[in-house]
Amino acid sequence: RSGRSYHGMTCLLQISVPAADGGEPTDYIVDVLSVWDDVRRCLGPAFADSNTLKVAHAVSGVDVPSLFRDFGITIVNLVDTQVAYTKVTKQKKQKSIGLLQLLKQYDCPLIDQLEQLKKKYQTSNWVIRPLAEDQLNYARSDVHYLIQLEKILRSKLLANAADGETALVAVLRTSQQMCKVNNWKPASKDRRIRYWENDRTMSKDLKNLKKLNPQCTTVLKELYAWREQTAWDQGDSPEYVYAKKQMVNAASVLGKVDVLPDNFEGIQEIFSQKEVSLPGLLKDGTTVFTTLFIEAVGRGGGGGGGGR
Repeated sequence: RSGRSYHGMTCLLQISVPAADGGEPTDYIVDVLSVWDDVRRCLGPAFADSNTLKVAHAVSGVDVPSLFRDFGITIVNLVDTQVAYTKVTKQKKQKSIGLLQLLKQYDCPLIDQLEQLKKKYQTSNWVIRPLAEDQLNYARSDVHYLIQLEKILRSKLLANAADGETALVAVLRTSQQMCKVNNWKPASKDRRIRYWENDRTMSKDLKNLKKLNPQCTTVLKELYAWREQTAWDQGDSPEYVYAKKQMVNAASVLGKVDVLPDNFEGIQEIFSQKEVSLPGLLKDGTTVFTTLFIEAVGRGGGGGGGGR
């Protein structure tokens, strides 16, 4: 998917097909941007086929909603390896674990190389063509080991003679529940701003900021609204406009300033002193987004927050 659009956009589909003789699977990378109108017709039936087992990792967060949103594709008969791992380790709650972390636990080859590829390409712009060879290698790694990983997890579940089959059925049932997105639609920009405190990615930071200084929370609210509106206007990802970590750091600093500056130079000085990053869009300090940022800071501090 692309992290460079407001709601995200599917840019590639990676599919790994097992070999009939049990050897290495064959990996396919589909450039959906070049065959967008044909994706549902060509691949939808396979995803919906109850006789074909599909394997994926942590599928409910992005993959399932994206396939449905962009192509109207739903998945039937799925094993989610994250769900399976939770059962294998007998966790009471769903355990969140990244695919590379899980592969590392089971001695996946080339794990160091895969980790380097992830660091370099996970947040890259997947819309741009042509893609680099290492980008394609990273994309392949997302699916290449899934078939083998599912077999390992399945054998560990079934090794428990007492409840192995019951646990496997539970994995299949939970995985399939994650694929029910028929009524899914992305939250609107206005709704995201209005209910900003419900953003689950911000919950821990909000809790810490409220303990630090209530004013910090007010600043964060205004910065969050600025980020969402700017991302919407730019057709870009909110995280790309202003990374969450940087935005929270900015709020923690600005919320403790008695009198906030009403000009860009003053804000720059505070950020420089505290080693806080400004949004990349504001580096030259001359765009309309800069003026709106200054106004947001002013509202957060309860001041006037005028433009330059």
